[in-house]
Amino acid sequence: VETNASLKIGSLVMYNRYVEGILPTSEEMQDIRNHVKNKLKKLPELKKLEFPTLYAMGGSARAAAKLHRALTGNNMPAAEYKITLQQMEELCNIESDLGVNGIRLIGKVVPERLNTLIPGLVVLKTICKYVGALQIQIVKNGVREGYLWENILKR
Repeated sequence: VETNASLKIGSLVMYNRYVEGILPTSEEMQDIRNHVKNKLKKLPELKKLEFPTLYAMGGSARAAAKLHRALTGNNMPAAEYKITLQQMEELCNIESDLGVNGIRLIGKVVPERLNTLIPGLVVLKTICKYVGALQIQIVKNGVREGYLWENILKR
């Protein structure tokens, strides 16, 4: 099955649309989940695929890997890192579990993602659940690198 779709469910879009403060509340996270679910319902063919692993190439996925590595002391390269649904849930709850120390850790490890990391994780978790994935694996290169490869380097 080959399907192409572009859904406006990126972490910054979700943050700007649903989050009032620095980090989302549980109600705001639910609003993000509902928004993503509604967008995904327009692609029912994805639900049938049931991938065990979702390959994630975005900045939120890389930031989640960096934060998880900092929390666990794991030194595996972020480009090969896997994060389970349960671990994503734990990262989403970093503020409630660790309080201000959780916020400080995000600010220290991925300061550029302080506001968008948790909305991005909510999006990733929602997609994983929709397609039946149990984990994400971070992919080093992204869309920009693919564009460069296809349109510049191949010439």
